[in-house]
Amino acid sequence: MDKIVTSEQQRLINELLSDPVHFVQDGGIQDLISVGIDYKHLRGMICRIYDINEDRLHEISNANKGTLGKLNRKSTKNRNKLYEKKIDKQELGKKYYRLYVEGDSWFQFPRFMKDIIDWLNDHDDFLIKSDAYGGDWITNIIYEGQYIEGLTTYPPDAFLISGGGNDLVGDHRLAVMVSKESRIKTKKYNSLGEINSPILNDKEKQMILDAQKHLNKEFYALLAVFELQYSLMFGQLYAEKSKFSEMITITQGYDYPVPSPKRRVSFRTPLQPLVNSVLDTGNWLYTPLKIKGIIDEYAQRSIMFAMIFEFNEMLSGFSKKYEKIFHVDSRGLTSGQKDWYDELHLKKSYYKRVAKAYEHIIRNYESIGDNRIVRSKDF
Repeated sequence: MDKIVTSEQQRLINELLSDPVHFVQDGGIQDLISVGIDYKHLRGMICRIYDINEDRLHEISNANKGTLGKLNRKSTKNRNKLYEKKIDKQELGKKYYRLYVEGDSWFQFPRFMKDIIDWLNDHDDFLIKSDAYGGDWITNIIYEGQYIEGLTTYPPDAFLISGGGNDLVGDHRLAVMVSKESRIKTKKYNSLGEINSPILNDKEKQMILDAQKHLNKEFYALLAVFELQYSLMFGQLYAEKSKFSEMITITQGYDYPVPSPKRRVSFRTPLQPLVNSVLDTGNWLYTPLKIKGIIDEYAQRSIMFAMIFEFNEMLSGFSKKYEKIFHVDSRGLTSGQKDWYDELHLKKSYYKRVAKAYEHIIRNYESIGDNRIVRSKDF
């Protein structure tokens, strides 16, 4: 049965989809939450942004099908065997950290690559129950709510969640977000001074300004839906008298990727060109940008820089609102294409540094204080 939408909910949804920058700046996110927006409404908004129906959304967002699904299931099975082995070998009097993981391929790159969770699993005192799947969408993770069952069955000290990248790319969906000349009513920034970020230099701020002429309202609308999804989830987890109120949550928002169809080659990762070919690197970022006539390399990199900057800014905001939420900020960790396994995934040495940022939070969260944003670049 379809979700009934009230007239006020519909009015606010229409405003968000029409002029998302202005809507968010005027506090519309909280307005939507206050009128009872829920996950079904948000699914409908995703369908409107991409001009697809619910059946198509389910089809393209399914990380459990095909070769990827088989690899995901095998990797999850192996990972959970390790979890059970660690559980069985617990020693009396030893301090353990219990972690529950939901997310995408930064948490589970099926085979071939040592990802963030693989590095964390090297620590004998980290007991990690993982439901992460490469290719999973954050809209599915939150809508299906499997994490609630997982957090209840395997109550953790820390909940690690990664998601949003797959909602944006794949099946050339990035092409919806950009144009050679953007279709948008309201620019977010009009000058370098309006980009208030201590981690950016003027050259990087200029990239964001330059990217705006290519970013459509659909990108800002999707970003607003991400914020609504995470807001509803955290509002539920950290509601008054919630059984999860003492658990910490750690979010992450990726690093700036490099659009390129080139197969990466490295003697340290001899299977890399083959895996690049099988996973069709280039089709996530480079090809959708070319489809929309964006062929200039600087413009391509600026667009991805601006998108990842905004996604991290959105997520890191929750660490300022909730004392139990931390954010791993990987922006600026890499310096170029040579540091990436493909268009979306880091090489394992860089995942190791991201994992160190997670480890720092997990072991020290009680003494970190108010600065709950931890940069991978520092490790």
